[in-house]
Amino acid sequence: MNQLAKEGRWLERNAEDHQKVLILLAPAISANEIYANTKSNINFNKIIFGYITWENVYDALVELIEIGCLNPYQKVVIDDLVKLLEHKRFDGFRGFAVRDLCVDSNAKWVFNDSFEFSFVIEKNIEKGLYYEFEQEHSRCV
Repeated sequence: MNQLAKEGRWLERNAEDHQKVLILLAPAISANEIYANTKSNINFNKIIFGYITWENVYDALVELIEIGCLNPYQKVVIDDLVKLLEHKRFDGFRGFAVRDLCVDSNAKWVFNDSFEFSFVIEKNIEKGLYYEFEQEHSRCV
């Protein structure tokens, strides 16, 4: 928050005749809280203050790739950024599938008591060991 205050003061002093915009870039889990605390504790007189999450950046980059508007050099850079954000786990929740039921991250679902859900355990879990789970990269629509 102190860094945001410093940036805001710098903008007020050095960009006198221009529109001033200060954007916080943070993970979704903390961006809203940081934004709200900063907004309530720092008086930004003539500055538009907002935030973007890393997850939003990831979604925008993926959309650029999907619409195919990039030249080959831009695509290499954007692909690398997407891979980095995926590695940092900023790709966000995309949903999951259980049997024939597809759960979309943008939809709301209610489960009733008639739905059975169980796990098939193929390996015994031994104390002191760890297991990695493979993710299937299918997309729910």
